[in-house]
Amino acid sequence: MKFRNVLIVALLCASAHQLRAQNVGLSFSYFLPKHGDFSTPISPFSLRGVGVDINRFLALETGATLYRMTGMGMTGLPFQYDHSMVGPNFTAFVPAELVLQLKGKSAQLDLKAGGFGFYGFNQH
Repeated sequence: MKFRNVLIVALLCASAHQLRAQNVGLSFSYFLPKHGDFSTPISPFSLRGVGVDINRFLALETGATLYRMTGMGMTGLPFQYDHSMVGPNFTAFVPAELVLQLKGKSAQLDLKAGGFGFYGFNQH
């Protein structure tokens, strides 16, 4: 419940700076876990690149993605297995990035560094 409240506040803060946002885009990625099942994002619930420019060269970006994890493996078990041991579940993923923007007349280079948080729910 606390995670949901933090997520809502973060999205509201990001949308409050909508006029100064740099780029908004959709993205996707896939998970191919060892001894697990192929997992995909739930489109269109993937929003990345929402942010604000701090100055001409620096920006902060965030976003959110909802994944349906079909199955995951586990490590450190005293027996062998060849199928997923955990799942399926849903996972919310939220990145936070600091972006160094190098802009030219005809090109732009963005160097990104940051971290992420995730929360799994609806575990079966």
